[in-house]
Formats: sequence, structure tokens, C-alpha cells
Amino acid sequence: MKKRWLAVVILAVLATVLYVGASESRKEEEVKMTAMYLILGEDHFLFVDTKTDTPFYAPIPEELLDENREEMEEEELENGDILEIYGNGIMLESYPGQYPGVTKMQRVGKGEEAQIQEYEKMLEPLNAETDETELPSLSITYRTEDAIVTSITTEGSYSFEVEQEEGTVVQEEGTSPPVLYITDLIECAIPEDTEIELMFSRTPESLQVTRYPLELREERMESQAESETGNPSGNDLETENSERKMSEELPEGEDVAVEVAEEDGEETIAIGSKPGYVYRIQAEFENGSMEYGFMNTAEE
Repeated sequence: MKKRWLAVVILAVLATVLYVGASESRKEEEVKMTAMYLILGEDHFLFVDTKTDTPFYAPIPEELLDENREEMEEEELENGDILEIYGNGIMLESYPGQYPGVTKMQRVGKGEEAQIQEYEKMLEPLNAETDETELPSLSITYRTEDAIVTSITTEGSYSFEVEQEEGTVVQEEGTSPPVLYITDLIECAIPEDTEIELMFSRTPESLQVTRYPLELREERMESQAESETGNPSGNDLETENSERKMSEELPEGEDVAVEVAEEDGEETIAIGSKPGYVYRIQAEFENGSMEYGFMNTAEE
């Protein structure tokens, strides 16, 4: 089974040149870097630039060669292999980075055990297994002309039954305004008619996705800002009453179709995008429910 790259939070979608000092006359495919191949879990992998010690993802190209410059298969790559990577020299700024313009890779050796262990330790936060006692998270992934972008979503209210070590079950709840009105709502710029994949850390049993025009949010935020001037002390009771009022006044939104597909034994959940809307995702899990959201501020 081919390994997949590990999708994580994209901080920005900007292009940066790997080596600023590279000659302009050099052909893009001749830009070379050296990196270590590292396996994460059962079916993920990343590279680490051995010059800068920075992790990044790059797809395995068709032209994959061994130490003798003979063709080899991706499955033959081993943890800690050192490869020379050729491409257009453009790294998409994210964490980990993304290098989609790779044209050729050649294995040139094996990293030292101490270096392998150092990089594995560095990548541990990216290889953490899902903790069933933690709240399920949701990230979204979509394609643009230049990159595959992954972003976190804003987490809203939740209610879960959690089993303690001694076997007792407790109810854990968190309240917040509906995501439509959350101040620091995650902002994305997703082109129209782009498929958005919903990636949960735990698979939900059911989903409801609703979207609201950004104008509704802007009007409410302006109104909320005016009301806060009348509550300069930040009185908790007044704030709680305000949040409850916003929840009661939540307008009717537009239902968004959710498409669930299965490929190679893996389930994918996707929705369509439309600029100028706030997306509210309500997910039901085996032991509770949670709300997530983001807004699409791309130009129409």
C-alpha cells in the first residue's frame, strides 16, 4: 500500500524559493536539494531538508532512482533514506511545507541513526495518534491552482459523555455563541465550486452543514460591538445572556449537501464551496455532539 503524506494545518498559501541564490539561467527542473525520507505511522510519510532541518511533503515522482541510478518503486523506500530531490525549486509556505513541483528523486544513501532519531522526535507532534478522550477536531482540505490547502476550523459548543479511569461517566459541555457569531472565526479563501473535504479526527455518525451569508455575520458583529460599549465591565451574566440571545435569534440558513464516498477502503466526506458564506458544521458522534465553523471570504 502506498504511503500518504500527512495533512496538517496550512498557515499560508504563498510560494517561496528554496534557494534564493540559485542562478536564474538554471532550468527549474535542475534545482536540487537533499532530504531524508521518514515514515509516520502505517501509511504516512514526510521529508526533512537535511540542510535546514525543516519538514515538508513532496509527492513521489515517476522518476524514482536508486543509488545505481536504476528505477525503483516507492514501496522500496525505507525510513531514513537520503534522497536528492529535483524540481522547480518552489516550496509552498505551510507547515509542514509542500513541494508539488518535484520531477525526480534519487536515493543516495542512508542517514545516520542519531540523525534519524532526531528527526523522528521532531516529527512526533505530527504523528500523534487520535486520543479518544480528547474532543474530536475537524480540518478542511481543498485544492487551488497552486496547492493542496488544509486548514483548521473554529470549534463551537459541544456536549460529550466521557468515561473516567474509574469507570464513571461524566458529562462535559462547552458553550459558545453559534459559529456564525464567533469573533475569531477561521477565514479561508476558497474558489467557487471547489470541493471541500471534511477531515474529522473521529468519524461522526451524522452531519448537518448549513451556510449563512457573510452579511448576517457582519451586521450582528457590528450590533454586538455597540452593545459591548454598554457593558464595559464585561459582566459574565450579561455576556451569557447575550450569547443565549444570539443563539435564539440564529436565522435560517441554507442547507448544504454532504457527499460521502468510499475509495480504497477509506471514507471521504465533502461539501461544495461558495464564496461569501459562513459554514456551520454540526456533527453527532457516538458519545456526543460538536459544532464547527469557518467563513469563505474569497471574491465571487
